[in-house]
Amino acid sequence: MKKKAWITKAEEKRIIETYESVKGEIIPYGNEDHVYEIATVRASGKGALALITIFPESDPEKKHDYPRIFVRHSDAKGRRTFIDVWDRDYNGEIFFSYRNPSDVPVSDRDVIEELRRKVSSLEGRISILNKKYQNINDTISMTKPAGRKPHPEKLDEQAKKVQELIDQGLSEKDITEKLGIGRATFYRMKKRTARKGPKENG
Repeated sequence: MKKKAWITKAEEKRIIETYESVKGEIIPYGNEDHVYEIATVRASGKGALALITIFPESDPEKKHDYPRIFVRHSDAKGRRTFIDVWDRDYNGEIFFSYRNPSDVPVSDRDVIEELRRKVSSLEGRISILNKKYQNINDTISMTKPAGRKPHPEKLDEQAKKVQELIDQGLSEKDITEKLGIGRATFYRMKKRTARKGPKENG
């Protein structure tokens, strides 16, 4: 089985196009493969020359079917200004991963993959916890108070007290404060005594 090339012409074209501010700004440099120059820099004069070199990760200890792709940017004096790292997803599609400063070694691929796995795992756990929280929240919202209903005799007794205080000429405010009940309870008790009808003379 033929081993897949580390980069295709279409992939290389896609990488170069991402660095162009205007179409056709970056062109092949001399007869070198995977080396390009930024034409607008040369056009600026003073013998300026900015190069972009594309090359694969080469580490004998790493046996990857799809190596990372490095894009080295150099200034007019040939000094490396930075290296962009392009990686491949699980489908083999290339994507820009990160920009590496000139004075920092290129980070290890395995470390990056481990960090990505950890981030993915944490995102999964957060999603599960969010669903659990939502279920608990929904349950609380839907749950109705299930207190024991007051006994009719106790309600009658409370209604009787309210009526006695009304008969004594006390105001609604005085009655609610005296019995420690709210306005809603006061009117319920008042309505309850009205349903009972007038007192029978003994």
